[in-house]
Amino acid sequence: MPGSSVRVRGGIAAISRRASRVAEHTNIRDIRLMGSSSELKSFTSEGPLNWDLNISPSAQYKPGDEFFVLMIRYHVKVDRTEDSVAEDSARETEEVADISFQFGVLCELQRDDSGPTISQRDIEEYGDATAMIVLTPYVREYLHDVTMRMGLPPLVMDIIPSFTEKQPKRIDANRNLKKAG
Repeated sequence: MPGSSVRVRGGIAAISRRASRVAEHTNIRDIRLMGSSSELKSFTSEGPLNWDLNISPSAQYKPGDEFFVLMIRYHVKVDRTEDSVAEDSARETEEVADISFQFGVLCELQRDDSGPTISQRDIEEYGDATAMIVLTPYVREYLHDVTMRMGLPPLVMDIIPSFTEKQPKRIDANRNLKKAG
């Protein structure tokens, strides 16, 4: 899997032979929130708020094990940018919130002894293709709840965010999510 917030090798539409082999023998046994930290740095929730989502996937597996764990760490920064009235049109940015959390998926491999050996790379490719799809409903609910509890406009994440999408998002005064620009 990518080490830190980098491009995925293809997603579910381009599932590899390696990932397909793992999928044929995998059952999800548990999904858990592995860690969480959120800090409201400003009481400001007026004006357009921008948010930037950073996603870092990983996989834990030892060849021969019957279980493996897919994890994705999420980091969300929320800020507010105001145009300055100064002649140089400087923009001041105020950090509003910092939210970090990690979800994990416990998967069980059910294979017979005559089947192919599953490698770390096989697991990583399977995770690239499926982890976001499996975890997105949990992440969407978590982000919506945390931001609402912080008194911010509730963030609504895309149905399946891209690992490659680096464009910050903006929430306008009507609490609609928009790309910053």
